[in-house]
Amino acid sequence: MLLKQGVYYNPHKFIRKILPDIDNIFINELAEEVVITSCGDGTHSRDSMHYLQPSQAVDLRLPERKLELIKLKIQSILDKWAQQFKIKYLLLEESNHLHIQVKE
Repeated sequence: MLLKQGVYYNPHKFIRKILPDIDNIFINELAEEVVITSCGDGTHSRDSMHYLQPSQAVDLRLPERKLELIKLKIQSILDKWAQQFKIKYLLLEESNHLHIQVKE
């Protein structure tokens, strides 16, 4: 797992739990590590989950290939963890990143 330079890394515990699994998806499918492009930083809407402390949202660099497969595998991981933790995760494809957030 890599952090884009300047990222303020302060993920909520339920975000932190899923990141190793997501990193493994990128490594196994793309032979590269996932890149976190935003966590508790960046420019987002005023009420963004990124701004909560700890951050309840994380942005990941879009993969250059196998995007649909990567999204399916990430959603599967999120569904598994959501059931275990009794919470909800949201996965969104934005213009230049994948956005994941947790709602307790």
